[in-house]
Amino acid sequence: MRDAVDRLLRDLTLVTLALALALGWALIQVAEGVAAVVSGLLYGLGDEGPGPNFFAPYALSEWVGVLTWDVGGRVLHLGSLVAGLVQLGVVLAVAAVIHRRLRADSAGEERVVEPS
Repeated sequence: MRDAVDRLLRDLTLVTLALALALGWALIQVAEGVAAVVSGLLYGLGDEGPGPNFFAPYALSEWVGVLTWDVGGRVLHLGSLVAGLVQLGVVLAVAAVIHRRLRADSAGEERVVEPS
């Protein structure tokens, strides 16, 4: 099984494509998190509940949950931003592990001295 995983990781085109897709998706999630934070800060909460606002494309129900606070009549929602940053961190950690593993494999192949 380990041999099969090692062969799969040596396919540089496949690994590069998979990491590029994962990195792109994680960056999109971070961007959506930043958009939610900015939209929440532009979204005013009045005495009658949330008022209509051009800059608030998200429903208020999306802001109810983890890491959400009412700050000065504005919604501060950090949940989706933190989730996107965690996804980005995981993708970068996986890329670092794969890079280290490939580098160790290539260094091991270079150190092999063939008998003459």
